[in-house]
Amino acid sequence: MVWFDSKIPSHYPDLLTVAIPLFAVGIIVEILVANWKKKKIYRLSDSITSLNHGSMDQLINIFVKTAMIFPYTYIYYNYHFPIGEVIERSIWGYLIVFVAYDFAYYWTHRFGHENNMGWAIHVTHHSSEDFNLITALRQASFQRFLTWPEFLPLALFFSPQFSTFHSHVNLIYQFWTHTGVVGKLPFWIEYIFNTPSHHRVHHGSNKRYLDKNYGGVFIIWDKMFGTFEPEGEEVVYGLTTPVASYNPIYTLLHQFYDLYKVVSKIPNISLGEKLYIYFIKGPGYVHPNTPTSKSTENTEEKLKPYSKYDPKIPLFNKIYAVFHWLTFFAIAYILTHPTFEEAPLDLKFWLTFYVIYGFLSTGLILENHKYASLVELSRLLMGFYFVPFLSKLLFCASVECPQASWSNNTLTTVSFGTLALSIVLVLVKVIFSFIPKARTPSKVTHAKQG
Repeated sequence: MVWFDSKIPSHYPDLLTVAIPLFAVGIIVEILVANWKKKKIYRLSDSITSLNHGSMDQLINIFVKTAMIFPYTYIYYNYHFPIGEVIERSIWGYLIVFVAYDFAYYWTHRFGHENNMGWAIHVTHHSSEDFNLITALRQASFQRFLTWPEFLPLALFFSPQFSTFHSHVNLIYQFWTHTGVVGKLPFWIEYIFNTPSHHRVHHGSNKRYLDKNYGGVFIIWDKMFGTFEPEGEEVVYGLTTPVASYNPIYTLLHQFYDLYKVVSKIPNISLGEKLYIYFIKGPGYVHPNTPTSKSTENTEEKLKPYSKYDPKIPLFNKIYAVFHWLTFFAIAYILTHPTFEEAPLDLKFWLTFYVIYGFLSTGLILENHKYASLVELSRLLMGFYFVPFLSKLLFCASVECPQASWSNNTLTTVSFGTLALSIVLVLVKVIFSFIPKARTPSKVTHAKQG
């Protein structure tokens, strides 16, 4: 998770720019190794959902990064101790902040599990029932809103740019701990560092694995503060109550609704007590007035054998959804690329809205939702309005240029043609869904004539 967002000066290398293609290579290698080992750790729809959340996290960051970095920047430039500048210029400074950042991350991560509001935000990252490198990208879009205060003590010593650099180091390290093809490592590594084995435990919904192994780089924090659990029994990934959806809006917000339902059913409770439950207590808390003693989270283990959520959909629907999803994913990448950082904010806002709506639509298609066709049809019709925004972003964001004509813009023409064809396909699907299917004649057994 990138907790600090600011432009990194030239003397601090921008590690994420280098790491992103390495992430892609790592995912490809993991898929090949998993196939070689005959381990099914990737599913298309689940992976797309993870990438949707990673994209949404970065898209939302476009609009909030300045607000998120402001408190840290304000404290540093007004109250920091000069000794921090000396530390930054030494090799020991890098090591000190490397460890200090991970210590702060431990408590931030623990808060995200052991506080009701923190869990409602962080739960998205744990909603996948698979464990692989793409799961690492399933980030909760609202995480930064509640976690930034826990990093503010670092502002008393270290610059925002230095902290950003170390947030990138921490993030890159955590990516590889999500691999599902690496077993246990040598004892001394497992003893000190967070490893795939330790992080598999963290993502488990088994009762013995709940709320364990919070460390980002170092596992020693968990051993010091009593939250360590070694990998033993087979890990069952996901939530204790499976989210059972590929709808990115639902997987992002469902825990807020579930928490509200539980709290609203508690009789004779004041507003102050409700706020206390929301912001102070944790998911396992049971209020004395709750008739059924139901906590704010189900902690029962899943029934075994357990079947992952994986609805079967027609091959055409899957191909159609993936084709359009690739378009949205590409637009999301363009919107978050540094090249377009200076593009008008209103242009980014409307394209972000359209991309997220597209993620919603393809998610509904992949889970065979009854309203998928209607949502997709509305998305296609909206496309005629939003495609010119994309054309303007690509060709007119950085320089003064005349208003391009819709008819002579190749990108717009091709996009409109694709939208029109897609509308025809969706309408045909909707029409055929209302036509009763012909009944298969029942077999009749005739008695032989004697």
